[in-house]
Amino acid sequence: MFSAIERQYTLRHVDALGILILLVWLLSPVGGQSSLRLLTYEPRTIQSIDVAWFYPMQAFIWVSLLDFNNAFRFHHISVPYMAALQSSTQTIDSSTDMWGNLKIPDVRYLKAYGNTTTIGDWVQINNDTDIVYTSLLGLPVFGLSTSGNMTFNLTSHYWSVDCEKAVRDSSLLRWWPSDPTLSTYALATSTNDTAKPGIRTLYSSRKALMLNNTMTYVANATCYAEPVLVETQIACRDTACRAQAVRELPWHDDLSDQRAILYSNYTDVLRNMTTADLANTRGGAMQSQLTEAFIGSEIVVAGYSSKLSGNWVSIEDLPHQVLSSRLQQAINTYWDASIGNMLRSWEHQPREKPPSVCIVPLRRWVCEERGLNWNVTQVQYTRHSGVQYACNSGYAVITIAISCFLFLAAVLSLVLGTISTAPDILGYVSSAARYNVHFGDEVPSHLDGLEASRQLRDVKVIIGDVAGDDEVGRVAFASLDNAPRKLVRDRMYA
Repeated sequence: MFSAIERQYTLRHVDALGILILLVWLLSPVGGQSSLRLLTYEPRTIQSIDVAWFYPMQAFIWVSLLDFNNAFRFHHISVPYMAALQSSTQTIDSSTDMWGNLKIPDVRYLKAYGNTTTIGDWVQINNDTDIVYTSLLGLPVFGLSTSGNMTFNLTSHYWSVDCEKAVRDSSLLRWWPSDPTLSTYALATSTNDTAKPGIRTLYSSRKALMLNNTMTYVANATCYAEPVLVETQIACRDTACRAQAVRELPWHDDLSDQRAILYSNYTDVLRNMTTADLANTRGGAMQSQLTEAFIGSEIVVAGYSSKLSGNWVSIEDLPHQVLSSRLQQAINTYWDASIGNMLRSWEHQPREKPPSVCIVPLRRWVCEERGLNWNVTQVQYTRHSGVQYACNSGYAVITIAISCFLFLAAVLSLVLGTISTAPDILGYVSSAARYNVHFGDEVPSHLDGLEASRQLRDVKVIIGDVAGDDEVGRVAFASLDNAPRKLVRDRMYA
C-alpha cells in the first residue's frame, strides 16, 4: 500500500515537506479542542451606585449625654458601656460590634503602619488577623443592602492614647471598707508638650492588700491622649463588612472648633468612665472595677499574655503598649456610648433611611438648632445575576488561526486538483506496481505489501504517457526506467 511506502520513505528521508504534512495533520485536532474550549461560563455581575448614611462625627460633641445627671447617664451610657466590656471576649477581635455596627481599626497599630507613614497615606490592612480596633462599639451605618458586594468610605474620629509604663507607689494607704471611693480614677490636665501632643492623663489603680483593715497601694500611669481623624475603606460581602484600609486625615480649619470641644469633653469621659459601675461599689470596693478587669483580662499582644489574677488587677505588670491599647479602647467605648445605644440597636430594613441623629428627646433641640444630619457616602454595589458566556481570547486566536490555515490548505488542494493532469492513484502504489509491465521485475509477485514497499523505496515513479509515439497516448503508472513521457493537457489519451 501507499501508506507503507510513505512510512518507509519518511523514516529514511526527513525533509521540510514531510514535517509540514505532519504539522498540518496535527492542526485539525488542536483546532477542534480549542473550539470546544472557546466559550465558558462565568458569573454575570451588575455594577450599580447607591448611597448609605453613617453617623456624623460632628454630632458627638452636641448629642453626647455626658453632662446629664448621674441617673440618666447611667442608664443611657454606662449600661451599653459595661455590656460592651462584658462581651468583649466575643467581640474584641470582630470587625463589628454586638449589633453589627462597623468597628474602626486603629491606624497606628496596623502592621503596614511605619515610621515613614504620614498623614494622608493609606495603610492597607490586607489579611491582618490581630487588628486592634479603636472601640468595642461600632459606627452606625444605615441603608446597606443585605446581598452583593459593596465598597464605600466613611470618616470618623477617636481618641488615641499613649501610656508610659505604670509605676507602683510603694507607700501603703489605709482604705476603710466603708469608703465608697472606686478602685480607679483618672485625671486630665492640659499640656503644651510638642513631643507628647494632646492631653496629659493620669490613670491610677488602687489594689487591696488586706481585706480586714484594707491596706492598699496605688499604681499610676501617665498617658497622653489626642483626637485622631481617619478615613476608612469598607468592603462588604453580603452582610459581612470589614475595613480594608485606613488613613489619618489632617484637622482642617473648619474642624478646629470641633476639635477644641473634643478636648473639653475628654475630662468628662475620664471622670464618668471610672464611675460607670459606681452602684456596685457602695459599702466599699472589694475588687477592681469592670474597666480595670477589661484592661487586665486575658490578652496576648506582641508575645505577652496575661490573665486577671483573683479580684484585683495589677496595671503595673502590663507592658505600656498593652495598657495603652486597652485603656484607649475603654475610653473610646465610653465616648461612643455617650450618644446612647438606641441608634446602634435600632432594627431597620435594608435601604431604610436612618432616624434622627438626636434620638434622645432631650437632645433633639440641638439637632434642630444646628441642623445635624447623617453623613452620606457613595456605595458601589457588585451583584451576581446568573451566568453568562465568556470568550477565551487565547483559544479564540488558536481556533481562528488554525481555521484560516486549514482553509488555505483546502483552497491549495483545489487549485492543485485543477491544474493537475494525472489522476490521483498514489494511494494504491504497492498494488499498482504489482504485475505492472511498466515496472519490470522490481516487485516480484510473491512479496507481501510491506516487503513490496521496501523493494520500491528507491524506485522513482511517475504517472506518465507510455505510448508517447502514438497518436493517442496511454496513461500508466510506470518507473522512470521505462522513460515514460509527461502528460500534456491537450493530448488525447486512451
